[in-house]
Amino acid sequence: MALACLLGHGPEELTNILHPKPKLNKENVVLIGVRDYEPQEQELLNKLGVKIIYMDQVIKDGLPNCFEEAIEIASKNNSGFGMSIDIDGLDPNDAPATAIKTEPGIKTDELIKVLAEKIKGNSKFLGLEIAEFFPDYDIEQKTEKVIAEIIKSIYR
Repeated sequence: MALACLLGHGPEELTNILHPKPKLNKENVVLIGVRDYEPQEQELLNKLGVKIIYMDQVIKDGLPNCFEEAIEIASKNNSGFGMSIDIDGLDPNDAPATAIKTEPGIKTDELIKVLAEKIKGNSKFLGLEIAEFFPDYDIEQKTEKVIAEIIKSIYR
């Protein structure tokens, strides 16, 4: 798990890149829309106290509320935060170009709206990563179009 290495757990050749300290502060890491983990991943994240907002909570509380909480945690006591969006966390009907298609996923129209409202113009927002995109699995470029809309909602 790449996140584990960024939090300082894993092989030294990965955790010691640039310096031997963790690259992320566990108190500022939030995962939104989680549906499942491998047991070892969940055990480590729970042990570290990483905030996990499961998909059932997103459905119950709404994505805007979950984002508010995540931004507060991610930006607390630091100069900025970044965001990684995994395509496999999105509704596979909206974004099919991923190896793992699991429902329910975050609706892309709701995500794009929340990003435009909560991230665009936020002075602490530093950058975006899109992960788990498999172009060969895309259908009629649906996922490509979603990714373009995500980027535009933040940077335009």
